[in-house]
Amino acid sequence: MLQIADFRQYNSTLLVHATQTTLDEPEDVDPEIVATHAQFGHSVNVAHDHYGLEGNQALTRLAADSIARMQKVSRNWHAFIGLLHPLLVKSVNEELQVTDSVFFPNKVLIITQLQLISVSGPPVTKAVLTSELKKTREALQTAVTIKMDHFNEILCKKMEYGYTEIRENLIHIHQTPNFSNPRRTPVHPSTLFALRRALGRNFDGFTSPEQAELIQSVGSSLHVFGIIETGGGKSMAFFAAPHLLPQSLFIVVSPLKALTADLERRLRETGVSGGVWKPDEPMKWESVQLVLASVDHCAGQRFLRYIQNDPIKSRLRRVFFDEAHKIHTDTNFRHCFELIHHLVRTGVPITFLSGSLMPRAIPYILRIMHISDPSIVDEIRRETHRPNLKYIIQKTDEERHFATLKGFIGEKMIQLDSHERGMVFTASKREADMLGSQLGIPVYHSDLPNNARTAAATLWHNGVLPTDRFIAATEAFGAGINEPHVKIVIHSNPRSLINFVQETGRAGRDGDPAHCYTFFHRLPPILSVQETEQYGDPSAQMEMREALQTLHCFRLTFRCMDGKARSCASLPKAQLCSNCEEYAQVGRMILVDTTISKVYSYI
Repeated sequence: MLQIADFRQYNSTLLVHATQTTLDEPEDVDPEIVATHAQFGHSVNVAHDHYGLEGNQALTRLAADSIARMQKVSRNWHAFIGLLHPLLVKSVNEELQVTDSVFFPNKVLIITQLQLISVSGPPVTKAVLTSELKKTREALQTAVTIKMDHFNEILCKKMEYGYTEIRENLIHIHQTPNFSNPRRTPVHPSTLFALRRALGRNFDGFTSPEQAELIQSVGSSLHVFGIIETGGGKSMAFFAAPHLLPQSLFIVVSPLKALTADLERRLRETGVSGGVWKPDEPMKWESVQLVLASVDHCAGQRFLRYIQNDPIKSRLRRVFFDEAHKIHTDTNFRHCFELIHHLVRTGVPITFLSGSLMPRAIPYILRIMHISDPSIVDEIRRETHRPNLKYIIQKTDEERHFATLKGFIGEKMIQLDSHERGMVFTASKREADMLGSQLGIPVYHSDLPNNARTAAATLWHNGVLPTDRFIAATEAFGAGINEPHVKIVIHSNPRSLINFVQETGRAGRDGDPAHCYTFFHRLPPILSVQETEQYGDPSAQMEMREALQTLHCFRLTFRCMDGKARSCASLPKAQLCSNCEEYAQVGRMILVDTTISKVYSYI
């Protein structure tokens, strides 16, 4: 379709060459000629400045009947939209009485428009223009409003991403050092043979080079950070230690009661002499090989006096701190963690184990533990991604959030087989209690008494009834639980990426695909610059906020965990996250459309 300027240029050229006239005001006083010129809608000066191509010879050979036809069509469409010059109404009326040709589409409407013009004259034209201008203005306002809303949304996201980048620069203003020690003891073949002989069918070999190096490090004199993905076999380091050094004593410090109970169950299966240290129960320190102790007990003077006695101190070879990221993230136990540095004074090396310890947390832990010499520290780190986990993120309406969550759990609960399990991690203890009471599933959180927590964990572990195979819990149940067939993990309004990685890490520990669903209606609050400078966002709260909003691959928001991240598509045999799944669907649609086009083209 011609633009208005192109149309006027074209029409002016036709007028010049077909009617042997000029763009100047006509000398003839014939009203019809004057009216014809008036149809151009501009002055003589404008005509000369913009459309005055009187020397153009390109259209001189156009047939006169073609020119006449074009002029009639143009004039009749002007009549149709009610913008015909009043002086031309008479000629059009006369033609309408004698013809019904293609020059007069919608003849009845044209007659009506002409009648209105004849009666009212130019004011009708003004009214039509006013009406059309009003419609156009309203349409433009609507379009601008929609565009501005979209622009504001994009701007807010860009500003938040900019804030995230500034915050990351503040966190990394001093580059996090690499504590990987070049003097690390190589893995000896005797380590592999000793474990096969001691553990038999319970040991199929090392799951990764990093696990092998971590197990080998139990005999070294270095403080070791062992960061391996959840389900990657970190706990084998302390369960294997008594088999490699049977005359030695090892202590495992646990920050969570649920984890301690799970480790005690697993300890009984290994055949290693040991148990949980309790202040009021005696323990045969002279023969025990592995002692499990909670963090609050380890911070007490009574425990420190025990391990500093000569018979015990001479046998104590290493202390393992399981789920060591809690030293950085858990404010509830911070006073205990600040006292545990007394363990370092004994001269015993410590191994810090975690599946979600960020590189930026290591200097903080070394400071808390009063370890100032980096040459006696080793960092064994394996990428913490889990390719077999499928992450699905869904935003919910605030008023319908709980109903959506409850309905989804009820639907998934009846789909689990007798050996499969599901978990839902809530943002509050109250929400966990509500799910437990309305769905009849076990509940686990720190406000419950010990016997109630133990009963809930046992009920879920046994899974006799369909309602027993799902558990509602807070982060108190989110670390170290080694249930192999957890197929579904659900989160409600998560706030910490560290806890999110730990809790989703309960899923798929058998290596099979598992689903991790997240329902949220609110984002974690933004940390102030002062908070970031003082504490450094230990729980990765801002990274969790970014993860919930990202339009790109969900896994890329995990870069704070290892200093790098990989997308779903780049990981071999990885489950696609919900964002990548959408992109894949678009790609498949494009491929199908392209294929269909090629088939039709061939036909």
